[in-house]
Amino acid sequence: MLDISDIYFHDAYFVGIEITTLKDHFDYVAFKLEYDEFREQFGTDKIKLIFDECFMAKMFLPMWFHGKGYLMDVYYKKESDMLDEINDLKNKKCLPKDIEFKHYCLECNSGSVIDILAKGFRVESVKV
Repeated sequence: MLDISDIYFHDAYFVGIEITTLKDHFDYVAFKLEYDEFREQFGTDKIKLIFDECFMAKMFLPMWFHGKGYLMDVYYKKESDMLDEINDLKNKKCLPKDIEFKHYCLECNSGSVIDILAKGFRVESVKV
């Protein structure tokens, strides 16, 4: 199973964002990324980084006039205030106790951080 730390994201460009929703959460949040370094691992320079069954996606995405936005780092936090909030909701029976979320962070060159609470992630190669 692929771990988020197994993928080198530094300087990967954002090409697009796709979000689909269900009744009470996002079905998935996908970031289409472009980076020459992906070729060795995925056979293409374009991938979709997909976060499945998202409970929350917090994004501040300023676009710079001089070029595309890109990633500095992607990782997940083992502990966070957001995960504590999820546990509180489970205790209040607002969420099933068996649902496990991970807190993923995408650090951008703009200084912003995209926070994603999701069950997991997957990567799809995008063939041109």
